[in-house]
Amino acid sequence: MGLLQGFPARAIPIVRSPQNTFETVLALTKVRTALEPGHQRELEIARQLFESHVDTDALAHAIQLSAPAPDDAQGVSSTSW
Repeated sequence: MGLLQGFPARAIPIVRSPQNTFETVLALTKVRTALEPGHQRELEIARQLFESHVDTDALAHAIQLSAPAPDDAQGVSSTSW
């Protein structure tokens, strides 16, 4: 059985680098990017990537499930377990 057998193809990012793992991860943590209102091309690419890779129905459902109950405004729920 292969190490990645059973994982969806897009689930694990693979990076090839001449550096060792720690140095590569450290370099990746320093990557910074920003989407700004004037960058129409980048915004359009980001929108297309989001739409093609995110299950928006599942995301909306997860957001609804994680919303606090109306009586939980102070972080204290009246639900008893």
